[in-house]
Amino acid sequence: MDSSQLLKGLSLAGWNRDRAAQLLGVSRATLFRAMREHGVELPKSHARLSAMDVSSIRVMAHQGHSQRSIAGRFSVSKSTVASVVHHRTFKVTR
Repeated sequence: MDSSQLLKGLSLAGWNRDRAAQLLGVSRATLFRAMREHGVELPKSHARLSAMDVSSIRVMAHQGHSQRSIAGRFSVSKSTVASVVHHRTFKVTR
């Protein structure tokens, strides 16, 4: 399962992981594994970036977008983008 399918399923399920697993036709364990592999986290209400934003930042960086352009798009600093890309912040808890 690619990250776009995963994010779409979670979004449609309102980030309810049980419903997302059912919508995607996978077990909860498979969903959790996919979330961990793609660095997808549940949204936190106090965070400036949503889990989807963090995932998008990592994908954009992997695709070669500059940290400056990513920072501008999400209204955060370049150092925040670097921390997200290098998993220093927004780490997946296991």
